[in-house]
Amino acid sequence: MFGIERILIMGALLASVAGGAWFYVTSTEATIEELTVNNALLQSIAEQNKETVRQLRLDISSEQAAIVVLNEALRKSEESREGLIRIYRKHDLTRLATAKPGLIEKRINNGTAQVFDDLESITRN
Repeated sequence: MFGIERILIMGALLASVAGGAWFYVTSTEATIEELTVNNALLQSIAEQNKETVRQLRLDISSEQAAIVVLNEALRKSEESREGLIRIYRKHDLTRLATAKPGLIEKRINNGTAQVFDDLESITRN
């Protein structure tokens, strides 16, 4: 009987080791499969991120070009403003408006319309 008990114990031990090995292999395969799927997903996301960064860099370049254009337009506008301020300082508009209201009103209205047209064309883009 001593031999049968030993065989049974060895059989149980062997079955336990085989069961543990089967469980290990099965769970490892499942983990590898899950990690493979996750890796593919992460690679796809990484590609999307690369494309987004590329597009953002292009957007930054075009925005910088637009800023250069707008700064130049601002500089020209400020020069024009300074010229107008010099003209207004030279002339007494109150006296001219009192003496020739139709002439001054027409010029101011035309100038205001021109300023609004210029502002609209600058900000249209």
